[in-house]
Amino acid sequence: MLTKKKEIKFKINGLMNDTEILWKKIPCKCDKSNIEKMHPIFNCLSCKFQTQENSMPRKPFTHLGKTINEIKIVRGNRYNDIIGWTF
Repeated sequence: MLTKKKEIKFKINGLMNDTEILWKKIPCKCDKSNIEKMHPIFNCLSCKFQTQENSMPRKPFTHLGKTINEIKIVRGNRYNDIIGWTF
């Protein structure tokens, strides 16, 4: 008899539509042909905010022996960028 693996759902509170997020409307200012003019050396807000969003977990993880299934996004006031998350 085969047993089904229980799928664990991951909930992210504080998600917004792309149209509501102001930083996604900022164009990238990086010069891809020159490494000294690319993020993180060059101050490009678009790339900085994208890096912050990419660092957010998307699936359940374990912290101190406890499985975390839900996180809350902490956003900045001006650009609605992700400045952190809590569980």
